Formats: sequence, structure tokens, C-alpha cells
Amino acid sequence: MHNKISHRWKEIGVVGGLGPRASAYFYETIINLCSDQYDAILDHEYPRITLHSLASDGLSEMGKAEENLIQEINEVLMKFAMQGLELVAIPCNSIFAHFDNLFTNDKLKVINLPKILADRVAGIGAKNVGILCSQELRDSGAYDPYFNKKGVTPHYPDSSRQAIVNKSIMDVMGNKHSDETVQNLMQIISDISVQNESVLIACTELSVLLSSSPLSNKVFDSTLILCEETLDCAFEL
Repeated sequence: MHNKISHRWKEIGVVGGLGPRASAYFYETIINLCSDQYDAILDHEYPRITLHSLASDGLSEMGKAEENLIQEINEVLMKFAMQGLELVAIPCNSIFAHFDNLFTNDKLKVINLPKILADRVAGIGAKNVGILCSQELRDSGAYDPYFNKKGVTPHYPDSSRQAIVNKSIMDVMGNKHSDETVQNLMQIISDISVQNESVLIACTELSVLLSSSPLSNKVFDSTLILCEETLDCAFEL
């Protein structure tokens, strides 16, 4: 007979819809990790998750977040806080260019994705990282201080490779990606792996695209890391 897991979970709030396929993959990965790493089988052994999926026009196809979107997210975060939630994950890297503008209080923790990604990369002793992300996040340099603080120098693809990354993101969003899309992205990863000690798959749409592809231990998947951090924060003995 299956034994009950000797712990309970904090409820997890998720701000989703940015975009929807990345949010769906985040949820699927959370469930898989609960089974694989926490031995969850029965329904009550999984965490309670409250998902608020936004359908906003405040995020451009290049990852630019408008002021109205940040306001929408903050309204959701305040609702979560009023419901007594303590932990929130947002499976969208572009939002974290505006992390300082997101609502938090003494009890509500919004997981700071770029910080935990920088910690992971620095944890293997890497001194540089090639980052694949949206055009806006690349241009903003919003992730750079997190890595620089850890002694890691961030690098980004050249314009021709970035154009392929941008198209790959759009292909996932429209569910039009193909084997060729995956092959093109894997070639970029291979190319920048030669020049960098680590590679970060920052855009969560790219995580969807590469979910079935073999990646080396120097390649970090932002969605997987966010899921691991979310469950670690939610776990209670």
C-alpha cells in the first residue's frame, strides 16, 4: 500500500498566459517533478495550485511589457495576497525586466527568476553564459546585473542568430514549430556552447520547444529551474 508523503505544501500561485503554452508546460513540469522527485501519486500528495491566466495585449511578440500589463499582474498578485497565498511563480522571463515594479509584501514571495538562474549558472563555476531570450529582454540587459554580481559575464547571440531565436519563440506561440525549428535552435546552442562555459535557455517558450531534446549539463532550462525552485519553496515538512 502506498504510504502518504510526510509533508504538506504551501499553495502555489501562478500568473500565467504569458504565453499560454509556456504556462501549460510549466504546470506539466511541476506535476512531473512532484512524481519524480517527491514521490507524489495520489491527488492529495500534489500541491494546491491557483492559476490566473492573463489574456493581455500588454506583452509584444518581442517580449516588451507595457505598463498596463504590469498593472494587471499586480492586481493578480494583490488578489493572491488577499487569498492568503505566500508563494507566486511567473513562467515568463520578459516580465522580470520589471521585477522591481511587481507587488510583494512581507508574506507574499514572487520568485525572482533571474536571480535563481544566475545562482545556478554560477554554481557550476562558469564565468560566462550565452543567453537565449526574447529580443526585448536581450536589448534591455535586465538580466546582466544578476550575472555580473555572481562574476558571470552574459553574452547574447549575434543579430542573425537572434532573428532565428525570435522566430522560434513565435513558432511556439502559434503552435507552428517543426523539426527544422528545433534543429535550428539546437545548432545555435551548439555554436554558442563553443564560446561559453554555460548556456541559458531563458525564454520559457524555448523550453517548450526543447522539452524533448537532449541538452548537456552546461545548458540551463529556465522553466525547469523555476519549477524546481517553486517546489522547493512550497515544500513543508
